[in-house]
Amino acid sequence: MNDPKAFNTAEQCIHERFDEIAGLFPDRVAISDGSLSLTYRELREAADKMASAILEHSGHGQENIAFLISNNGSQIITLLGILKAGKSYVALDPQWPAERNRMILADARCRLLIFDGDIDGLAAGPGETTSVMNADAWKAANELPPLQPPVPAGNNAITLYTSGSTGTPKGVMQSHRNMVHFIKRLTERFGIVPGDRIAYYLSAGFSAHALPLLGALLNGAELVISDFRTGNFLEFSRWFRESKISFAMMIPSFLRHFLAVQDKRDRYPDLRVLLLGGETLYRSDVEKARKVFRRETTLANIYASTEAYLMSSYIMEHGCLLRGNIVPAGYPAEGMELSIVDENGNPVREKQRGEIILRSRYVSEGYWHKPALQEQDFKTDPHDSRYRIFKTSDCGYYLDDGCIVHTGRSDSSIKLRGYRIDLDEIINLLLGIEEVSEAACALKKNPQGAEQLVAWAVPAKDKSIDMEYIRARLVRLLPGYMVPGHILLTKELPKNATGKADIDLLPEPVWKSDSSVQKTPAADATEEALVAIFEKALKLSPIGTGDNFLETGANSLELFVALSEVEKRFNTRIDIDTIIKTPNIRSLATHIRKIQGI
Repeated sequence: MNDPKAFNTAEQCIHERFDEIAGLFPDRVAISDGSLSLTYRELREAADKMASAILEHSGHGQENIAFLISNNGSQIITLLGILKAGKSYVALDPQWPAERNRMILADARCRLLIFDGDIDGLAAGPGETTSVMNADAWKAANELPPLQPPVPAGNNAITLYTSGSTGTPKGVMQSHRNMVHFIKRLTERFGIVPGDRIAYYLSAGFSAHALPLLGALLNGAELVISDFRTGNFLEFSRWFRESKISFAMMIPSFLRHFLAVQDKRDRYPDLRVLLLGGETLYRSDVEKARKVFRRETTLANIYASTEAYLMSSYIMEHGCLLRGNIVPAGYPAEGMELSIVDENGNPVREKQRGEIILRSRYVSEGYWHKPALQEQDFKTDPHDSRYRIFKTSDCGYYLDDGCIVHTGRSDSSIKLRGYRIDLDEIINLLLGIEEVSEAACALKKNPQGAEQLVAWAVPAKDKSIDMEYIRARLVRLLPGYMVPGHILLTKELPKNATGKADIDLLPEPVWKSDSSVQKTPAADATEEALVAIFEKALKLSPIGTGDNFLETGANSLELFVALSEVEKRFNTRIDIDTIIKTPNIRSLATHIRKIQGI
């Protein structure tokens, strides 16, 4: 007998699939947010009424409709209502700056904004016609008449705004067909069942919100909603456990915060599947997670994008042996053909890094009103027009069995002094240190305009970080040009709208030694010579005999120049291990005197 819940086709709209499920499970709880609980029958009726209110307000026709609603039942009713009205939804976020919401609202050309709270700062500007409607409007609306003609599966369903390289958000369009097929491949790979309780706490403005939202509502599962905004991970953990969540997704940086507050007794007995994605996942993340979650919990690293959603996954049952520090992105999902090419577009060899390219029938049609950018990233397959080719701007390589390892964004690669550097490689090394829970790295300009690598590290819970050890580790394991000139401790990594580290909000280094601080002068000719060498090579003055070379902010090239000069001046072999053990003028001078028998 065929399973009536099976996805037999992707040629249908999101709301059509939802209506089918509501017909199968009318009395099953569909959504709950702590104050509101609706069955599938009740949610369908509320969404129909919201669609009727929208049509009465804006008329028929395909267009973007925006909503500004916190994570709650009203948000779900609203977005389903928008889809049932034949429109596409644009999610704004009450936690985003008003100017960002305003920019998206204008760019998406939304004539209607549905809200349930404060909309200060979003008033229509000159020449704009955006009107507003309260999210409770459905309660007084009439029944929804059948749409004539029905909405085609190829119509746009969601316009998702993601950060653009120019600093202006860009809208990614996703059709009903693409999203239904996404949930089809998600369901078939991870076995979502009607009995699942799926955690929904991500901002609707973050593309990953569609995974739990549609994963639940297109399968008859319960969507358990939390408006997690406080940053209190103890509170979130309690909610997660008491809600008996069985299926969830976390980005790795969120997982690290979550794990940091766990007690050994927190085993989360109901958690069946935890998906991890959106950032590079490290072996240390998985090892820490295994200490918290039960043996039966399946962990999976997923590789996805706003333009295509689930592209591949790597499933880790208990006992899975990870061979490297980076957890693989895994093997392609159904309907997703992945390849890796070099800078010239040629296929790469095993373990050769290149850009990941996707070929699929289920790729975004492109970017909202950005034809030049769309032409850059999307192509129609010249051999079969049903397929589209998407340049992901992600980097990766193949393992010997064809498994893909995702190593970060191509825009995480920078050039410094002619060298190409992958910032994720530096972050990976920092996260491999037990005392570090989060890390970031960026290329910064000092006040003189010179570029230097800067890294930030967040101490793990109840851990202290030995900065000398960290610097020594990086110096030993990285080529000189990749060693950050500054490594800063910070209590947390500020996050942007997608939950990733916001480099612009991190503390700036102290670029130069403070000349107002009293420096310990040289005690003899050896120390005087060393001071002169290091001041010239590191471009810092004055340098005291007690100043730690590894804390001056000098880049590693300047440090090695200084070491070379020391070797010439004193005819004494000085390597990096020597500097790690004797990291200032005073101790280095003592080392040289000892070798020379002075």
